[in-house]
Amino acid sequence: PRTDDKALLKLAEGEIPTVLMGTLPDSGLHAVDVDNRLAARKAVEYLLNLGHKRIAFITNAALCYSSATERLQGYKDALQASGIPLEEGIIRYADFDPGSGLDCMKSLLDCGNKFTAVFVASDNVAMGVSSALKAAGLRIPNDISLVGFDDIPWAKYADPPLTTIHLPAQELARQACMTLIDLIQGIHVDEKILELDSHLIVRQSCRPL
Repeated sequence: PRTDDKALLKLAEGEIPTVLMGTLPDSGLHAVDVDNRLAARKAVEYLLNLGHKRIAFITNAALCYSSATERLQGYKDALQASGIPLEEGIIRYADFDPGSGLDCMKSLLDCGNKFTAVFVASDNVAMGVSSALKAAGLRIPNDISLVGFDDIPWAKYADPPLTTIHLPAQELARQACMTLIDLIQGIHVDEKILELDSHLIVRQSCRPL
């Protein structure tokens, strides 16, 4: 959901049963999600524990999407906890698709700011990031370590297989539908936001420094 989506806020005011996949702060709508902020923090902490200190970040989408804001905050949390200053110059904002990832990574490489790893808050965006790195003659993970988010089916078949945060997409959809059916049938659902577990899947796209 987008934080600027006025139609969603109107749904919250009415009596139409509605369940979001992803949270919309202060809307009062039922939602099913993962803790995007904590998951992103774990991804960045993994890179920090490998010895990386200059970690670039590319969002999954524009910051009007709640998941993008939350994942950016998790990145900031991990850096702050490690005493590493935030560098706005190595943050870019993608748009869900591989092409935006390609453009973001080209921009990062062109700006001249050095980094040894990049956390990309979407595997789909990471496809483009990977292509841009390879086109620039950089190897993953020898030159740049790469972590994604979502664990979509292609991630384990990437070259190299992508380390990423596993998001339980099918279970998110199932729980959202079950909650919606309950609401349609007039069953009271106590829990406004149901958070499912996510975890880091370590593959071969990162190396220690």
